[in-house]
Amino acid sequence: MKDRNDKSEEALPILKRGFLEKFINDLKSLAIGVCIGAVLGLIASYFLGISAQSGLKIGALTGAIVALLKGAIAPKINFDQRPPDKGPDS
Repeated sequence: MKDRNDKSEEALPILKRGFLEKFINDLKSLAIGVCIGAVLGLIASYFLGISAQSGLKIGALTGAIVALLKGAIAPKINFDQRPPDKGPDS
């Protein structure tokens, strides 16, 4: 019976860590996607002959959408991974 309670007490921190890790990874990929999209949009606006502001907006929006879709397709949470501050015997 005690073993069952130990597992349930460990589940909440693992779940919190997984959601926090996923949220931070999504924010990183979103920021990188927006930056890359804005640069590509600026370059495309030069070659297409549209205004730079429109190219930046469209590129940043496209980069954000691609980054969020990448996060939706990727695996959500890795429950098997131990936190870096804990040893294998804990």
